[in-house]
Amino acid sequence: MRILSLYILLLVPTLSYTQLLNNSSLYFLDSATQIINIQGQSYLGSTHLPLNFAKIFYTGGFIDDNMINKANSGLSNLNRTGYESSFNITYLNYRPSILKKYGYYLNISALFSGGAEYTDDFFRGVFQGNTSYKGEYINLQQSGFHTRSYRSIESGIITKKFKVGLCYTNIQSEINSQIYEGGIDISPNATQIQGNFNGYATSSNNSSNFPTNNWGLTINFEITNKINRLDSSSNARIIAGINGFGIQKLSNSSYLYLDTTISYTGIPVYEISDFNTPFLPNYNIDSLSRISTQINAFPFELYVHKVGGKKTAKLHSCYGLRYRSNSNYSVLIYAGGEYHFKNHFTLGSIISYGGYSGVNNGLYIRYQSKKIISSINTNNLVGIFWNQSKAIGLNLSLSYLIQ
Repeated sequence: MRILSLYILLLVPTLSYTQLLNNSSLYFLDSATQIINIQGQSYLGSTHLPLNFAKIFYTGGFIDDNMINKANSGLSNLNRTGYESSFNITYLNYRPSILKKYGYYLNISALFSGGAEYTDDFFRGVFQGNTSYKGEYINLQQSGFHTRSYRSIESGIITKKFKVGLCYTNIQSEINSQIYEGGIDISPNATQIQGNFNGYATSSNNSSNFPTNNWGLTINFEITNKINRLDSSSNARIIAGINGFGIQKLSNSSYLYLDTTISYTGIPVYEISDFNTPFLPNYNIDSLSRISTQINAFPFELYVHKVGGKKTAKLHSCYGLRYRSNSNYSVLIYAGGEYHFKNHFTLGSIISYGGYSGVNNGLYIRYQSKKIISSINTNNLVGIFWNQSKAIGLNLSLSYLIQ
């Protein structure tokens, strides 16, 4: 079970996190000057794995041939699976108390994220064995994964038009791996294997203490631009920003650079159960790694959202995109609409594509009173009821208007 256990260890963290559409109720505050906002969100998705398959990696269970065939049928050249969750509490004060021009804000947050991208050859090789590739080449190019756990505190200045702040992040764990080029050649009788790899793997010295020797220092910036400034009856606007523009320091972290060839002659593998016999040589990968202090670019996020519309209109459109660097994450784009009821409720639907999965169709509801704005968003409604869906997610946001 050595090889199977290795692959499961690589994939389990990626099946414990999510992808998110920003449904913050803060976007719908037009005149408030002091606000407390609480937001939590979580998402699990894949481009090809049904939810019942993905959940087995952390709940346990049996993966049968039907499940493997179902997962195989959705494979493309490069596939993704991932999970992310976050929680944050924010205090905002728009009163011009700094230089008589700017308000200020304070945000405390936690993020846990994991994702993997892998070729169709990688997936089939893990779950069907190397005999299905007799005399062929298993392509591993662009395969990689990441997991990370952050705790952050951020503060800065704010107006109705922009927000800029400095963020300190306590990095509890950070693991990244990528194969730039490489693969495995299988002999015609599947008894000889030669692997050629060019890539890297890095792992931080994990710690649950605060503070740790692993930290990030970044700038977060956001601008808000009203679409039609001359129209006082409209609050339609574009919100764009970047989170995490800066550096991270990983002290005493393990760094492994792969630029090598590994050859092995042994017995063919017909199925996963063949890995029960520990017949593979014990390559001392640790001897290729080194311990060092690294300073790298912090994984950043770019986003653009369109929200709002005519204040008297019942229907509003919404659209946007999101991208995360160094996260095995494709560009997420989305578009939808919402209907405003007279009794303070808004109901909307969003179709999205990208991130860790394919096409998702989410439903959300928002409630607004004089003091409270709350919202609930399902990133993919079908995933709540159908375990063959490829994604599930939930976003909760609550804003209390102090004044």
